Amino acid sequence: MIEGTESTKMKNSDKLIETIRRASGRMNFDEYAVATGLGKEFIFSILKGEIEEVDNETLRKLSLTQ
Repeated sequence: MIEGTESTKMKNSDKLIETIRRASGRMNFDEYAVATGLGKEFIFSILKGEIEEVDNETLRKLSLTQ
């Protein structure tokens, strides 16, 4: 990242996975997917480490802070 610029992307699949774990709490996977408004395949891709970068809007959805 260039100094003085603000990144709108979050990298690091471990942080994304932890965000999903905290936000999903006691929900089952289907409930969590509905609550986020994101597709199950997309969320699975994050959990498998295939997606390591999301924008701030997606991060808010994953953390359920809308």
